[in-house]
Amino acid sequence: MLQQQLDLIPSRRARLEAELSLQRANERIAKENVARSAIRSPFDGELQSINTRAGDWVGVGARVARVVDLSRLEIPLKVAASASSWIKVGDEVRLWVRDVDGEPDQMGEITRIAPEADSASRTMTVFVEVEQDPSDADRLLPGQFVHGRVVTHDPYERVILPRRAVQSDQVFVARLNDDGTRVIEIKAVKIAYSFESWMPEIDPIETQWVALEIGYEPVEGSLIAVSLLDQIMAGMKVETEGEQTQSGESP
Repeated sequence: MLQQQLDLIPSRRARLEAELSLQRANERIAKENVARSAIRSPFDGELQSINTRAGDWVGVGARVARVVDLSRLEIPLKVAASASSWIKVGDEVRLWVRDVDGEPDQMGEITRIAPEADSASRTMTVFVEVEQDPSDADRLLPGQFVHGRVVTHDPYERVILPRRAVQSDQVFVARLNDDGTRVIEIKAVKIAYSFESWMPEIDPIETQWVALEIGYEPVEGSLIAVSLLDQIMAGMKVETEGEQTQSGESP
């Protein structure tokens, strides 16, 4: 038995030497691959984190580092689901980080719109692409909270009213009669959307407006009530300040 084991030693030594030669060959090939290889980012950016150390073995598809490109960001923005009928890809988006009443910090453009709406919040998600200078002090950062407003274009002609003139989907209209008096009428309306704008040709101080989808149609001589809406009612006769009746008397 001992002689048999002794006789197997040369063959075992030869097999181990062959395996050693194979591993040395694999080592040379690995070193050559490392010398010819380089890890490159698919885009220019800044290093956020490094997941490996020098000398670590990594396989194909393993994360080596996280690179962030600040020159182009995609921002998911929540908007009312009711706006789906007029918000389109390509619409301009204004973005604020701090003061929403000042000038926007960045401008973007809608590149895609989520096909589903959130039933709980009644919102839908639009994805806004922003191109910016990474060295700008007001640049946006990934994970930062922003306030956005979509600037869209309405292809339809609509009636524009002050927001405070519409209550419970109703508008109080002071219709002008033939005798010069005015009678309050109630018109049911449906708001298409609301917006902020300064239109001094209509009202020098009003900034909150609504666009009607259906309802009130302007009639020459009629006026819209914007105050004391809780005190007036249908059929009530009213006179506007400074307006004269046919008798020449001023209220």
